[in-house]
Amino acid sequence: MATNIAAIEILDQFGKDTLYVERNRQKWLDEYSDCWVVVYREKLISHADTFDEALSKARVQGLQGSNMVIERITREPISLIL
Repeated sequence: MATNIAAIEILDQFGKDTLYVERNRQKWLDEYSDCWVVVYREKLISHADTFDEALSKARVQGLQGSNMVIERITREPISLIL
């Protein structure tokens, strides 16, 4: 039962983080255009020109792939689910 609750909490937070990215996409276009951004708990954690670099910066802070949303900020959204 605890596993189900944890999974629901992760999915709920993923939804919140995804919405956070969408709400901020236009604002971020000037500063982070063509960059990968990492969002965790509705906060911008890191950004970089490459996916690997953005992920590495987030992992240095102790985050795991299943706990974050990573998106490339472009006019057309590109998302990866880890």
